[in-house]
Amino acid sequence: MAELDDKFRKLNSNAIAHRERYEYLLQRYSEARVPTSDNPQALEYQVVEAPKTLPDPVAPNRPLLMTLLFIGACALGIGIYSVLSPK
Repeated sequence: MAELDDKFRKLNSNAIAHRERYEYLLQRYSEARVPTSDNPQALEYQVVEAPKTLPDPVAPNRPLLMTLLFIGACALGIGIYSVLSPK
């Protein structure tokens, strides 16, 4: 019987803790809601800086990238060959 009482107290304690956490999160959610268009005064936004677009598209330097990958692959191949080759 004592076992059941302990389990009940533990479950009840967990339920209370979960309920308190739920209410806290619900309160934070209601505080963080973005105002809707029902109240136009609440929708005041200010643009800090206008967006800028670059004249040229951004892309990696492909010739340099391919050269570095080729050198790395060669070094890796030589390393594997030196480890696995019979001496």
